[in-house]
Amino acid sequence: MTMFYMTGTRRCDMLPYRTAVPARAAPSARERVAERSGIAVIDDDIAAIGNVRKESHMHLKGLDHVTINTADIDATLAYYSRFLGMEPGWRPVMPVSGAWLYAPGGDYPILHIIAVSATTAPDERRAVDHLAFRCEGLADHLAKMDAAGEPYDARPVPETNLVQVHQSDPNGIRVELTFEDEPLPDHIGWTDFKAASDE
Repeated sequence: MTMFYMTGTRRCDMLPYRTAVPARAAPSARERVAERSGIAVIDDDIAAIGNVRKESHMHLKGLDHVTINTADIDATLAYYSRFLGMEPGWRPVMPVSGAWLYAPGGDYPILHIIAVSATTAPDERRAVDHLAFRCEGLADHLAKMDAAGEPYDARPVPETNLVQVHQSDPNGIRVELTFEDEPLPDHIGWTDFKAASDE
């Protein structure tokens, strides 16, 4: 069956649907986006994109949390509690003081707050400290970073089953990737949070 992908105004809308378009399965989300943007969906191109994605075994699952710095932690906690209903909850031992905030009724901290002072270095005082993403495929990601010669810092989070990988994007924004139930490879050296806080 020959199918036509039209761009611009859909002239077939002027004709009865049953006679203008052959019956077929409902369009996929990709096809609907392509139709709205006037782009023809080519099966070979889709297959090529799929093959590129399969080359990487690290899977991005979504945004994990956002971390901000504040010189007034009391006012910050009061703000997010009053207007968003967020409350501080469990937080592991960290080298810096702060709080983890949870959504109302939630069991996972989605906003991390770090307390800073006027004596903190300017680079450490920026409002947004870092963005964190939840991922899968720790070993593959570290291998990719090593192959590219990109610097990173990887370490387990104490009292949890999480491993965090810290790196920076080209804009200097800190990016944290969080992996669950994936231990660090043996060849990765790291300093735990408590040891870092004692330095």
